[in-house]
Amino acid sequence: MGARLFVDGSCDPHSGIGYGAALYLPAGCEEAVADEMRSEIVVRRFASCRSSSLELKAFLWALERWGGSTPELEVHSDSQTITDLPSRRAALEESSFCSKSGKPLSQAGLYREFYDAFDRFAPSLIKRDGHKRAGEKSQDDLLFALVDRGARRALREALR
Repeated sequence: MGARLFVDGSCDPHSGIGYGAALYLPAGCEEAVADEMRSEIVVRRFASCRSSSLELKAFLWALERWGGSTPELEVHSDSQTITDLPSRRAALEESSFCSKSGKPLSQAGLYREFYDAFDRFAPSLIKRDGHKRAGEKSQDDLLFALVDRGARRALREALR
């Protein structure tokens, strides 16, 4: 197994403030215990974002930060936007990232950045179900839950 990168974000729609959180585990850390990894989570603040743009910005930030450190990288996210973008690439490029009416898509710039980073780092994308019952969670689900809580905690503290 290669390296694993867990990425999530939490955004307040009223203020436009969001936080991305990430946990990078190099190859060889297959047995990482979730409780022991809490201090390894890195958080970053993002401004002027909505939920889907925050997920993309957090993904790009984390991939730029850790993507070049390993030839095999799994990126774990609960964002359908992120995990669906590779299958949407041909259609988006064919339409020049425009809607059927010819207007540029609001996320066009982020989509282009995503594809550039995806081509450079060639990660495997793993779709996480962010809300499983405790007894149904794998070790990777527990690690992802830590990242999810880290992003939500940072946002709550910023909004106090």
